[in-house]
Amino acid sequence: MPPPPLAVITVCRNIAAEIDDTCASVVKQTFQDFEWIVVDGASTDGTLDVLEKYRSRITRLISEPDAGIYNAMNKGIRAATGEYLLFLNGGDYLASDAVLTAVLATGALGGADIIYGNPSFRTADKVENGITPPLISKIYFVKGWLNHQNVFIRRELFTRHGLYDESYRLVADWEKWVAFAANGCSFAHIDLGITVFRTNGASAAAANDREMRAEKRRVRQKHFSAAEIAAGRKLHNEIYGYKTLRSWWRGIFSVTQSADGAKTKYNFCGLPLLKIKRSSPVKSIAG
Repeated sequence: MPPPPLAVITVCRNIAAEIDDTCASVVKQTFQDFEWIVVDGASTDGTLDVLEKYRSRITRLISEPDAGIYNAMNKGIRAATGEYLLFLNGGDYLASDAVLTAVLATGALGGADIIYGNPSFRTADKVENGITPPLISKIYFVKGWLNHQNVFIRRELFTRHGLYDESYRLVADWEKWVAFAANGCSFAHIDLGITVFRTNGASAAAANDREMRAEKRRVRQKHFSAAEIAAGRKLHNEIYGYKTLRSWWRGIFSVTQSADGAKTKYNFCGLPLLKIKRSSPVKSIAG
């Protein structure tokens, strides 16, 4: 039989409280002609008990110690046979029950090497939509990124250009986007939200900031000339400048209001400036 058009790869470890969201979003898909590879890092917190509920739907379950997330992702690549790969890691979930049906309906799979959708981020209490440009070239990746949870990658690219470089602990996926672009792989955008992913991973942890910056410098030195870096920074400012400035300002000065609308707090750099109490609720305002 020919390989399925898609392989969904889920990497997880000790994420029992969130893995059911991931699994449920996979098994509820209206399109089911895909393989599902789950690579668990020898979880000890009940994650495997949750996975066992979905065992009949999982094409292959690997549970063993690994050397980090990219080592686990590489195991998933080696186990997969689908034409395209989607990395839906533990805690992330597909945006709707029909999202894979919608992706297939675009006809994008089978065209470009890399097909990317629109990112959605889940924080503790809300989901926000990000920005992804409709056209991507190598210099976009000087400062730009694609979240692998929203990207379909032709599996054959990893045969031609190598697996994720496990010498990077935090940015191997970004390094691979750069390598793909530098080697002429084609990118195509589809105007769909594919996955909602949580912003609590290792790359987002403040404790990893220094290591993250060092790895990014290493990638830029390896793949980009000085002229490309300058052009990439200019492009980033053109795409994201206003959003970055707005986010910076809102981080400095914020206005929050209680759920019942009776209290409003004004903050500067996280420090309270003023608190207003009202006897009756008023219309909510967003900070």
